[in-house]
Amino acid sequence: MKIEREVIAKKEFKPAKKVKIEGPLISKVAEELVLRVLAEAQKPLTRKEIVEKVGEMIAFTEKDLQPTKSGHPRWETKCVGGSHQAGEYGIV
Repeated sequence: MKIEREVIAKKEFKPAKKVKIEGPLISKVAEELVLRVLAEAQKPLTRKEIVEKVGEMIAFTEKDLQPTKSGHPRWETKCVGGSHQAGEYGIV
């Protein structure tokens, strides 16, 4: 599941079928899921909306649901990090 920067920039990305990723969620997969959500979006999304949509794509493990020091589930923290990485692609 690799999303190329050029495809997103040209808006030639075709939405995939519903994806269900089995955890534990790692940073690279979180970044790719965030990019997929942004590529499929019909309008600008808030960070909360992005995290909610990514959450629908994950079959969580117990580790994913563990709270971090901030109190948020680990998977949410990975998604927020993925949205920051999207900035490197010039998307956000």
